[in-house]
Amino acid sequence: MDPSVFRSPTAGRAVRTAEGYWAFVPAPLPPEMRYDAELVMHLSWADAALSELSGLGRHLPNPHLLIAPYVRREAVLSSRIEGTQATFDEVLEYEARGGPGDRPPERVAEIHEVLNYRKALREAERMMADLPLCLRVISAAHRQLMEGVRADVLPECLPRSAAG
Repeated sequence: MDPSVFRSPTAGRAVRTAEGYWAFVPAPLPPEMRYDAELVMHLSWADAALSELSGLGRHLPNPHLLIAPYVRREAVLSSRIEGTQATFDEVLEYEARGGPGDRPPERVAEIHEVLNYRKALREAERMMADLPLCLRVISAAHRQLMEGVRADVLPECLPRSAAG
């Protein structure tokens, strides 16, 4: 970890541990917020834009068609945090073809991880129609997220036999 990248003390700070490595210590929550005139104006604009979008969405026969590309994009970007390199275009092509085409197995595995992210999100949304956000919902989403992924992404503390 490079402690020089932590420049904002409002987010937290980097500290050296007794073992000699760097760790990030977050600042206490909630952060202090200043509700000045500029913030209030931006909040007002955002509220108006969301209201307009909500009104327009009521007239669409299937609003999920507009939302789906953003969910895919979020899945690609969130998966990238875990080291997955599948691109937005690769995911779209995979879905359009209904399969891997001529992609190497490593790329197909990465695309599969992105698709798992979307499936996990849908599973959590489906369950939260009847349940609050709880361990049961999180566990079901996590199970979907980890289904059939590459073995090297399993936590080292989890025995391989317990993962399957």
